[in-house]
Amino acid sequence: MSEYFDGVLLSPEDEAERLWKGAQKAFETAPESIADLSEALDLGVRDVEIMAAQRLQAVRRKLPSTVSCLIDPLSLKVHPSRDAIRVPNSLRFIDVLDMLSAEHLSCISPHLHHGWEDHAASCRHAREHTREATGISLDAESRNALMVIAAYRNRIFVVPPPVRIVPAEVIDAFPVLVTLAEQLFAGAREIAV
Repeated sequence: MSEYFDGVLLSPEDEAERLWKGAQKAFETAPESIADLSEALDLGVRDVEIMAAQRLQAVRRKLPSTVSCLIDPLSLKVHPSRDAIRVPNSLRFIDVLDMLSAEHLSCISPHLHHGWEDHAASCRHAREHTREATGISLDAESRNALMVIAAYRNRIFVVPPPVRIVPAEVIDAFPVLVTLAEQLFAGAREIAV
């Protein structure tokens, strides 16, 4: 117990597992509750962001610098002047979708693809190494469903309301998020073994 008061190391895997359990529990009652629907969205998206960043550590040095800097680990210590005033850059859900997309799909996160490589080459390069690390390549239908998840999450949590929520759109897209999270978890378990 004294460990808790001295400090606890929160690992990406532990946090992702906590988030995913919360997302699944909230989704069970999402059809009856906008609060639970919103919670399932937020927790599920954050879980995928964490797991994707963790899975990409294996190929971090192969990724374009604009991507690798988003998954570089920060120091373990929380710094109020750094972490409260300006949230450190990290891999966002839309970045994850872009990098996990099949090679022939258009790039949807242009801020990832700038620097010395041209846009198309950087996008292709990032996707190639992401597929190497995860084994995942989203088709257009899956990516579109996940973009619905991203859009609702942004409108509910990033932009102040009002917003018209159509629960059926989120509920219909959520199984694709479940599949993606399970793929990321399965790969993480394989690496750990």
